[in-house]
Amino acid sequence: MDYYVLPYLVGATQFLLSWWMNKFSARTKPKPKDEKQKAIAEQMELMSRSMTYFMPLMLVFISLTLPAVIALYFLASNIFSLFQYYFFFRAEPKVKIKEKDVGGKD
Repeated sequence: MDYYVLPYLVGATQFLLSWWMNKFSARTKPKPKDEKQKAIAEQMELMSRSMTYFMPLMLVFISLTLPAVIALYFLASNIFSLFQYYFFFRAEPKVKIKEKDVGGKD
């Protein structure tokens, strides 16, 4: 009986990475000013949320069907990215972002 641990580890690390990316990017998003920007922001959040669940499943399928070296590459990349996100976003930003710094009107 064969055990396919590597593809499921790839899926788990990709899910964790996607979840962290959504969590940390929510801290830095500027608030929408009008209805059009609000609608665009809601649509982008919906797409991001769906990719949080779809991408790990797709990588598990790819890892099951292709050679193990591809799954190993995905796993190493995900682990590196998890460490990168942890060290860059582990604390709240110390600098307050002003509206004019992100493209707002003066």
